[in-house]
Amino acid sequence: GTIAVVARVDPDQIDVGSTGEAKSRAIIRFYSEGDHALARRLGQELARMGYTWKIENFSARSWAWKDQAIEIFLPDK
Repeated sequence: GTIAVVARVDPDQIDVGSTGEAKSRAIIRFYSEGDHALARRLGQELARMGYTWKIENFSARSWAWKDQAIEIFLPDK
């Protein structure tokens, strides 16, 4: 399926991939506190597509790259 992004971002700021593991829901991971709102909007779009989802906030981790792309891990179907 296609994910509609609700915010204006450069295409290279969004990574869509698969964890390769059986997960029951999509995981949206962000590394900068400024990306939290975008991560929530992505979750709402995933919900419209029938996915359950959760957000993982990595912004407080000292090793996290603050300019890291938002990552979306979709469950295997």
